[in-house]
Amino acid sequence: ECTVLLLQEVFATPVLRSVLCSQAWLRRQLAELGFVHQVVSPRRVSLRCWTDSGLLIASKLPILASGFEAFAPGRHLDAGASKGIMYAKLQVGSRQLFVFNTHLQA
Repeated sequence: ECTVLLLQEVFATPVLRSVLCSQAWLRRQLAELGFVHQVVSPRRVSLRCWTDSGLLIASKLPILASGFEAFAPGRHLDAGASKGIMYAKLQVGSRQLFVFNTHLQA
């Protein structure tokens, strides 16, 4: 049984919302399955980007802290996405676990 999911390509794109934006729906579905602790990236990290990173961390374990660091802007289609790396600090019993999620530029 999964306790933590690290997903990519889960964009929250304001452009073409019905085609490219499944993030809100997926987050609701995951919460219903017990993944109530979630981290998503900032919507946009620069004026050049038209969407977020598409990263999502969903956990059944409590998330104590999280963060996101954007990469330098990419080229071609990747230039519109706020690609980067995201982390979450999870509480696992009396211990803490760091997980990292990234989506590299093409």
